[in-house]
Amino acid sequence: MSLAERRGRIRTVAPTAALVAEIDRIQYRTHEGPCVDAIAEHEIFRVGDLVTEPRWPRFAPAAAETGVRSMLSYRLFLTDSTLGALNLYSGRPDAFSDRTEQDGRVFATHAAIALAAAQQDAHLRAAVEHRDTIGMAKGILMQRHDVDPVHAFRMLVDASQHGNMKLHQVATWLVEHRRDL
Repeated sequence: MSLAERRGRIRTVAPTAALVAEIDRIQYRTHEGPCVDAIAEHEIFRVGDLVTEPRWPRFAPAAAETGVRSMLSYRLFLTDSTLGALNLYSGRPDAFSDRTEQDGRVFATHAAIALAAAQQDAHLRAAVEHRDTIGMAKGILMQRHDVDPVHAFRMLVDASQHGNMKLHQVATWLVEHRRDL
């Protein structure tokens, strides 16, 4: 499974084998391949044989050298939000049939729902874990700048966006360096 992250970055999570991670690295390095296109173009991509595949001239030969011959990549999404891609690999040419593609579509739909729920749960856990630190940072800003809680929170959000950092990271930095400011 590959996750779509900020700024177009893609990251492989829980690869089932070292070979899977290697194939994904080739896709990310060349910026082409079925996984990359499934995420970007919002489609399913099936590759019968990487040895003869013309769509990805940099990716296909490098991937074929690893022994992978067939691939099937599904976009994982909920409404308009792309979460990533589910990728299947085989050492056999033409390993994936029309029926496999149809069955995989159902599995990919369930995987997207489970992934979205897991991401939401992780975000909620992070928010709970960091809420005290964010509250302390807001208090520091309220005291130092004589602003209300809403304005203090906006200041943290602005700093987060400007510094390209997560909100809790900005809050942690402020709390840790409050005496130096």
